Amino acid sequence: MIAMEVLIVDADDQRRQQLGTVLSFMGIPWQEVAEAELDVAIESSGPLQGILTGELQERPLGELLAAFPRIPFLSLQQADHPNSNFIGGSDEPFTYESLTRHLHFCQAFISLHPRQQLHDKGQA
Repeated sequence: MIAMEVLIVDADDQRRQQLGTVLSFMGIPWQEVAEAELDVAIESSGPLQGILTGELQERPLGELLAAFPRIPFLSLQQADHPNSNFIGGSDEPFTYESLTRHLHFCQAFISLHPRQQLHDKGQA
């Protein structure tokens, strides 16, 4: 099974580094993405486990949730959105336990909403 990657989009350098350290410790592949590059990163990435968003400066989280309804999002800040792909938010530093739980919810979301293939084979 291919390890699913996590993308981190956050203008807060310190929080991004801390989160990267925890994810590395957990053995979860992750990648830092500049907010302006997010669309390209999502299109070019392999299977995504989720996107962790912190401080966004160009697009509000609600807009991203609507633009990518099949990808689960976790907010690194306290947030609340009605979108089904909004898994949760926390302004606490993520602990191993809470991160594991949130990423498990992301995994469950993905199993219920498989990402549509860009090129469906054999369908006219």
